[in-house]
Amino acid sequence: MVVEEREKDGTVKLTVDSSENRMLVMNEYNDGNWRAFINGKETTVYKGNYLFRAIEVPAGKSEVIFKYSPKGLQLFTFVALGALFLLFLMIVFWKRIQIFINQFVSK
Repeated sequence: MVVEEREKDGTVKLTVDSSENRMLVMNEYNDGNWRAFINGKETTVYKGNYLFRAIEVPAGKSEVIFKYSPKGLQLFTFVALGALFLLFLMIVFWKRIQIFINQFVSK
């Protein structure tokens, strides 16, 4: 038996009750950016039927959580924050930068 809950941030929570170890296949596209947790411990996400997400669920009652964490978005966030920090520094020290540049131009 599987009970499903979906969060607004893309997290999928499942309560799974199984009599033996099973493969749980989510019929949604697996692009490699999903992480899965069973009872709080991270587990491997496999490709099920060549396209979907699959994980191995142990016997008994388990809480399964799928979290979407795209690596490209994390990299973009890091680069964007770095650029904002550099822009902030340029604004704060603009006068000093102009004086420094004018020293080399006037020679």
